[in-house]
Amino acid sequence: MEHSQYSYRNTLVAMIDGTLAGSLTCYDGALLRQLREAFVDCAKRYLDRDFTDMDDETGPGELYLDSMAVKPEYRHRGVATALLSAGIDRARSLGIPLAGLLVDKGNRDAERLYGQLGFTRVDDTTWAGHPMRHLVIST
Repeated sequence: MEHSQYSYRNTLVAMIDGTLAGSLTCYDGALLRQLREAFVDCAKRYLDRDFTDMDDETGPGELYLDSMAVKPEYRHRGVATALLSAGIDRARSLGIPLAGLLVDKGNRDAERLYGQLGFTRVDDTTWAGHPMRHLVIST
């Protein structure tokens, strides 16, 4: 769907030798509720679950780095760092002052990577019942 959080329009990809190595889905936090409508509608229709009252994980002034994946064979080769840097660059090019993300409190490796790139903790939160940290970086 073009007008959803997870649209190809909101996805950056990393290619290595013509092969997809990873992706990062990110979007303007000010558009979260508008973009989330497609997810809420599909979850109701296909999963019989209502996420209408889900807490917002982002908001205005933040490019939200929602979902990142790197194929196992391309891990530890700088793909995640390149994707995150591209997300930060996207925020900068859109004039959005922060890039932000949530990291599971149990995912120390990811949190360490984010810290090395300059992300800092803003607060603690939960998402879908999981304890998370909200990290941001100025663009």
